[in-house]
Amino acid sequence: MGDLSDKELTLCKDVFSLYDTTGSDKIALSSMGEALRAMRTNPTEADIQKITKDFKTNEISFDQFLPVYSSLKQHQDQLGHKGTPEGIIECFRHFDRDLNGVVSSGELRNLLTTLGEKLSDEEFDSLTSGYINNKGEVSYEDFVRGVMEM
Repeated sequence: MGDLSDKELTLCKDVFSLYDTTGSDKIALSSMGEALRAMRTNPTEADIQKITKDFKTNEISFDQFLPVYSSLKQHQDQLGHKGTPEGIIECFRHFDRDLNGVVSSGELRNLLTTLGEKLSDEEFDSLTSGYINNKGEVSYEDFVRGVMEM
């Protein structure tokens, strides 16, 4: 693809090959979201379902995968700052009433389990493990940076 650098193309090939568990130069559609996220795009499950609904098989070739990645990356690049840790931290500041860099774990649980692509309570507990202090608060900067590096 003309809009991808050599480095990005190499990353795509490397990640794709990691998910090609059979050596068929294809990956399972069920692994596509995970592979795309491994390449630092952030499609939601709804995005993945929308992309995969028209596929006639349960697999995708690299030639089919590359334009999907390119499109998602282009969309993410257009979002600019909003998809970066700084942009997400900025969103959290709206919930930081005292402007002290923390939100209550209860409020964070409510946000992440009821809005957007909802987490289960178990997923929330796993994701926030190690980020909740003894006052029941979460430093959202540490949380965002930690989660985005996973």
